[in-house]
Amino acid sequence: VNLEKAISWYEKAAKKDNENALCNLAIMYRFGEGVEVDYEKAIKLYEQAAKLGSETAICQMGYMYNQGLGVEQDYEKAKEYYEQAALLGYSDAQCNLGYMYQEGLGVEINYEEAIKWYKKAIKKDVTEAYYQLGFLYTYGDTIKKDYKSARECYELAGGSWNGEAQNELGILHFNGLGTPKDDAKAFLYFQLAAENGSPEGMYNLGAMYDNGFGTKRNR
Repeated sequence: VNLEKAISWYEKAAKKDNENALCNLAIMYRFGEGVEVDYEKAIKLYEQAAKLGSETAICQMGYMYNQGLGVEQDYEKAKEYYEQAALLGYSDAQCNLGYMYQEGLGVEINYEEAIKWYKKAIKKDVTEAYYQLGFLYTYGDTIKKDYKSARECYELAGGSWNGEAQNELGILHFNGLGTPKDDAKAFLYFQLAAENGSPEGMYNLGAMYDNGFGTKRNR
């Protein structure tokens, strides 16, 4: 790995309007890879690449505005960039746009619109879209609950490695929602969730031990 040479060649390509080089340079300034972290420089590079039509850069412009990195936080601008990239078929932007509608960031809360964009994103196997779609099917208060579909979404979101998805699967199995009640399976999913860093999974695993659900009581 030679980041100094990488930057040098990226800069040469960027001067010739190579959108991939512009994006890679932006990443390096954003994360401090071989250079000091400089969000303002990163967003200028993303902006150049976006003007050249880079879907990645357009989506990342949305992220920078969403998080307030190098610019003042502006959810409306973030939503505009996500939407622009989403309409071009960029799956990460479709997922992010869905989340904006889900949480009412820069736009009115609209679960139906969120679901529409999540469904577009999952066609390209964006795991976060599976998780968020499952979350809406489980907890969305203006749409009909669909626990069976929620379970399927959580499983596809990474039921073998995603701690948050595993915790939700544990809840569904414990409560018999969308699947027969099974304390042993719930315990297993809470255990996996805890091992994968989910705070809720850790709490639920503790509660299972405390009450002897799905395992021997252990206080």
